[in-house]
Amino acid sequence: MNARMLERGVSRIGPLTVAISGSSELMLRCARELEAEPSSIPADLEVRVDDDAFADGYEPTVFSAKQNFHFRPDEFYRKDPVPKYVRGLFGGESVAQVRFGVRPPRPGVRQRVGNLVSTLRGRQQLNPVMNYAGFWGALHFALLRRDAAFFHAGMYATTQGAVALAGTGGSGKTSLLFTLLESRERTYLAEDFSIISAQGDGYYCPKDVTIYASDTRQPLLARFVEASSERCKALRPTRARPNPRIKVSPRDVLGGRVGSSAPLARVLYLVRSAADEVKVEPVGADEMAKRAAHVAQRELKAWVESLHLIGANQTSEEGFPSPADVADRVDGIYQSAFSKADCLLVHLPAGHDPRRIIDALMARNVLP
Repeated sequence: MNARMLERGVSRIGPLTVAISGSSELMLRCARELEAEPSSIPADLEVRVDDDAFADGYEPTVFSAKQNFHFRPDEFYRKDPVPKYVRGLFGGESVAQVRFGVRPPRPGVRQRVGNLVSTLRGRQQLNPVMNYAGFWGALHFALLRRDAAFFHAGMYATTQGAVALAGTGGSGKTSLLFTLLESRERTYLAEDFSIISAQGDGYYCPKDVTIYASDTRQPLLARFVEASSERCKALRPTRARPNPRIKVSPRDVLGGRVGSSAPLARVLYLVRSAADEVKVEPVGADEMAKRAAHVAQRELKAWVESLHLIGANQTSEEGFPSPADVADRVDGIYQSAFSKADCLLVHLPAGHDPRRIIDALMARNVLP
């Protein structure tokens, strides 16, 4: 894809066709992350990234006192944390629409000096759209329309099916995932935004991989970082940023070793504990679904809060789902998917490194 020539790009993400359009440099960065290619084919989710989030003809009927949030039947606008206009995302129309309005900043002298320092130190400019409060949260709700959902887990595929490594932030998902991917018999599907369907399929997700300085203890990631002086500079710790991070395409990290989809074969939920050794216990699909739902709700808190705000102010005509309605929908998809896989709760000693953990799990025939 020649990003600078792109006006509308389309990407297949799980069971969805996603289109992205706009006229800004930020839109091109979003299209690059989505691996979008020029196309005019119809999409399930139409995303636009521009200076203004408002759509023509939008006339809200309910307003917040500060005018930073308002809505009407099947449409809403919210200014914070990411300015966005949403229409049809919760099932009202055949095509869901999300429009992000992010104006280029006009920095003052202090900000310009800060930007220059950041550039000299190799820091990446964060994308305000491609995060859980922005595009990736919207994708989750679009997936629900196709009996699929976001699952906060790393995922890889083998000839035996897909394996998911779930857990809260800091449980070791990324380091375990990339240590396992040192074997060329495994292919990458997702780092932290896994996509699963009620039918039990796991899909590749193009979301950028987040690499922290602390992750470079992992050999595969260390080799990738060390191959670029720019990446090394960006991950150099400072007093203000003791554990800096970069975001990179999974294809850049792994080359051709990315999959497309695979049936979900095993789900491991990782918990760091005071245990002296790795402990593994089977759990039911219902318990795994409850744990996964807690984590997903935490990551999607900005979107869940919007539904709470709507629910507190809507009349019976607006037709938005409540957070409880969404939670029930997600729970049903999770339980259906997990019922087709082996579900295991894995207690990890807090001080064990990824290789030692993997050796223990392989000895128990837990990891294909």
